[in-house]
This record gives sequence, C-alpha cells and structure tokens, in this order.
Amino acid sequence: MKIKAVFSDLDGTLLIDNFKTSQENIQAIQKALDSGIDFIPTTGRAISDFPKQLMSLEGINHFILTNGATVFDKAENKILSKNYISCEKALELMKTEGALKSCVMAFLDGRVHYQQDWKEKLAGSPVCPVVEEFLMYGCKEVDNLYEFVKTRNKEVEKITFFFTDLDNRINVINTTALLEEFELSYTLELNLEITRKGVNKALGVKEFCSIKGYSMDEIAVIGDSGNDIQMLSLTNNSYAVANAVSSAKLAAKHSAPANTENGVAWVLNEIINKNKEY
Repeated sequence: MKIKAVFSDLDGTLLIDNFKTSQENIQAIQKALDSGIDFIPTTGRAISDFPKQLMSLEGINHFILTNGATVFDKAENKILSKNYISCEKALELMKTEGALKSCVMAFLDGRVHYQQDWKEKLAGSPVCPVVEEFLMYGCKEVDNLYEFVKTRNKEVEKITFFFTDLDNRINVINTTALLEEFELSYTLELNLEITRKGVNKALGVKEFCSIKGYSMDEIAVIGDSGNDIQMLSLTNNSYAVANAVSSAKLAAKHSAPANTENGVAWVLNEIINKNKEY
C-alpha cells in the first residue's frame, strides 16, 4: 500500500545535534513532500523550542508535540488536538518528594518553563551539559515553578524530571504512587517525561490520522528512543535508526542508518521508491 505520511522523531533520529539536521535529510524531506507524502515531525518538544531549520521548511504544516499531547497546524496556527494534565494534578506531581529532589520542567502555553535553581538541583549530574544547551532555546526561567503553574491555573502539556543519577530516577518511579495516574517515558537515561495517562506519541499519530483519514498501513514512523516505542508499534512500516535504544529497535519492524548517517533520508528514499510501484 502506498505510504501517505511519515512521522519522524527529532532528537536522536532526524536531528544531528540539538537543533540541526543534515542537508541530505532536508533534501529528502522536500523530495517526499513534493511527491505528495506528508511529513510530520513527532517530538517531545514544545513549539517554542522547535528547530527553526524545520519550522521554516515549506510544506511541513503539522507537528505532533509534547509526546503526543499536542497536534498543531502551522498553516492555520491552531491546535487540532490536545490532551493535557489538569493544573491540579500537575501541582500534586510537582509537590511529590521525587519532584523536590530533581530538576523539574513544565510545558505550558507551548513553552518550556524551568526554575532558576536548576543547576543546584543537578549539581554533578552528567545530564547537566545537555540541559544547559537545551535551555538556551525558547525556554523561560521563573523564580518558583510551582507558583508559576499555580498562578497560570491552566492545563499543563507535559512535565519532565531530570535526575542526578539513575538510582534517583528508579526511586521516583518505584515510590511515587501518584505516577500511576500518568504516562511515563524517557529520552535520556536521567530523565522522565510525564504526560496525562494514555497520552504518548502513538496517540498523537492516531489522532492526526483520524483527522486526515490515514490508515495505519498508509503511514510510516521513524524513532530512536523510549518515548517512540508506542509509535513504532503502530504500523508494519516502522523504522528504528541504528543508534536507537534496544527497546525501540525491538518495537520497530525495520532498521535504518544512524541519525548521524542520514537515517531519515534513507527511509524517505526507500518509501518514495516503493510508492512508485503503486
């Protein structure tokens, strides 16, 4: 069956570093768009820290953001679908012992918000340089994150914890009963991404396909990380890049070259050639 849409993760899949992809990938995306294939970036990011290189690419009109909690239409500048955490539940989560021992980020109003003492919370953590680079783009510092979310009194798209060590993350998962009410995933060994129960990238993909009328046989997905697993399980046209974690490779039906070797371009060219057979 002809592939009508490709959903690609960003970090570790399409992106080479935090905010750029290769020219080979860009050319393949444009070629796919020109051939009538819809290309939908599918990410844990908010719209404010979405790479400008991709945002400006003509023809990419839809995005699945915050691990499937948001389906966004760029052309009409509107949210097509949202499944967020209630403000009350977000505040409960931010008051747990695990939150108090970690660096917490709240995705609200399409932007990542973080507390100014984040470096103190992550002192000595190997994830600190990654977080520092990430915060340089589109994120907002606040004095007190809990009070900021409380004052805004709005639904929260996603909450992310960053930890000093793996034992801390394991402890949070095992001892925080409240987490049973949320969906948990990860992109790094020392983070935990939290959305509303049942909300993940697979849900975002399914909601978008419902809007567009695509079947699971008419789409392809590409990913590398723990928050891509459900999405990779949706269709037989799923690809894990070579640098993917083992759980993502197990979920995917096919393999592709690493993100540093233009894996997305390889997949898109494969799909474009197969579509010519129909």
